[in-house]
Amino acid sequence: MLELMANGWGCGAYAGTLELMASSWLISDLRLEMSEMDQLMLDVANSNSSNPIEDIACKWIRSTDRWREWIPVVTNCGPGFGFANDEGEHVLTRADATGCSLCQPGSWSELYSDGDGVSHRCIQCSQGTFQNEAGELKCAKCAPGSVSSTTGAVECELCTVGRYANSSGMTECTACDPRNPELTTIHEVDLDGRVERLQFKGASSAEFCTCPASSFLYKGKCESCQRGASCPGTGKITLNPGFWSAEEDPGSVFQCFDTPGRCPGGEPGMCALGRDTDSLACSLCLPGWYEQMGVCTECRSSDYVFIAGTMLVVTTALGVLHFTVLGTGGKNRRSSQSLIMTGLALSQMTFFLQAGSILEPLFRYR
Repeated sequence: MLELMANGWGCGAYAGTLELMASSWLISDLRLEMSEMDQLMLDVANSNSSNPIEDIACKWIRSTDRWREWIPVVTNCGPGFGFANDEGEHVLTRADATGCSLCQPGSWSELYSDGDGVSHRCIQCSQGTFQNEAGELKCAKCAPGSVSSTTGAVECELCTVGRYANSSGMTECTACDPRNPELTTIHEVDLDGRVERLQFKGASSAEFCTCPASSFLYKGKCESCQRGASCPGTGKITLNPGFWSAEEDPGSVFQCFDTPGRCPGGEPGMCALGRDTDSLACSLCLPGWYEQMGVCTECRSSDYVFIAGTMLVVTTALGVLHFTVLGTGGKNRRSSQSLIMTGLALSQMTFFLQAGSILEPLFRYR
């Protein structure tokens, strides 16, 4: 039938229409019943015309308007295309359109349906999305670490240093901490086997937010790193061996003079084994420990035996001295003996108090 209609140049005013119909890309819904096709073929066979195909085609076209339904509506745009006006500009309604045009990057082809049929129109990508190809059916969301704050974006923008976007489709990056503008975004980079911590754009999580090198994070603020410590840009402070700072005040760094081994460095509040972390610069041993050659050593059972034995010997000696004085004194010496006895009693009391003060913490921490 297409051949029959394609050669219908003798149809006068219908010639242009037939040429349009003969172009298969314009004919979208050609329908003929088998009986109609048989009749047309029979008419061609029985025709006495020198051009039977053209004559029968023209006769059939003049006799019906059915063929007009086969000509597609020029504004029924296919997928990837959209309504366009005479200037080729994309429009949103069929009433403003005179044809179709390929959707450009930054837009997508949306399905459109009305009384004239099914079509498509080009819609700009919304905020948080982008499209860098032409003729696409949807826009893609911006990946974490990037945003699109305008419509019709061809690509998404990376978050600047000190900001991040922790989900896809975001329209704005989030500041690490508006109250602490010194916070920045840092990640580790392998440079020929050497790990460096560098600032970067496009952070996808608040976990990348930290203080820059030579500073550390303390109570929400970036504090300068002090002598005797290192701050590599992780937000933490690390003490060098021979230096100490309290856990509750890591920025106040003290140097451990005389016996630097008591301060091993590392995290704030760290001391060598047996050292009291509450003492300034690990200067004291823990209760139940004693210092020897700059090292704190835990008291052993033999130490307690030695102390108890010493107390027993001293007590016995004082008792012997007491009875000796009583046995050798006469009546005339009662006054001086009383003074001596009083002195001995006071010395014994002082000794036991001192011994008790030594033993009490030892037994308490056993």
